[in-house]
Amino acid sequence: MNKFLAIGLIAGAGALMASCSKDASNSDFGQNAIEFGTYLGRDAQTKGTITDIDFLKGEDKGFGVTAFYTGQDAWTKEGRTAIAPNFMYNQQVTSTDGTNWSYSPVKYWPTMTGDMISFFAYAPYNATGITLAAKDAASNNTSLTFTVADNVADMVDFVAANAIDQEQKKPEKGGQTAVTFNFKHEL
Repeated sequence: MNKFLAIGLIAGAGALMASCSKDASNSDFGQNAIEFGTYLGRDAQTKGTITDIDFLKGEDKGFGVTAFYTGQDAWTKEGRTAIAPNFMYNQQVTSTDGTNWSYSPVKYWPTMTGDMISFFAYAPYNATGITLAAKDAASNNTSLTFTVADNVADMVDFVAANAIDQEQKKPEKGGQTAVTFNFKHEL
């Protein structure tokens, strides 16, 4: 009888421990998904609408991301500016809950250790006066054109950021929580 009681206690403890384990991923996207974080410094001096984080998290706003997968090569290596966007092109990133950033389709980190992706972002997404280089424009792949509005009140407070040579960090080294863009007012 004691033998069955001991086996029952061990099995019950195992079931209890299994029910309390946590999922390794903190993301709504799933493990290894690329997530974004943002920081935007002091307000710009403008007579138009000021771009800040609250503005970007508004309905149908957000920011655009273009990204380049460069394998084991750093972005700064000779010729990196001669490739067309091969990972993301003008991907809109929005906040549906006012807290987290999301986009679709979700992209995942490369599985090979040391593979890198370089990200370039701008905001507000597809605003009047902002035009990206064409997706196949390898020689101008990270550029965009900004047109100043005739009416000062219609001016867009254009911000931009980049995150060069990003790679997924190993979980034992803190993991990669998000690609963080430190947006700067460009005007």
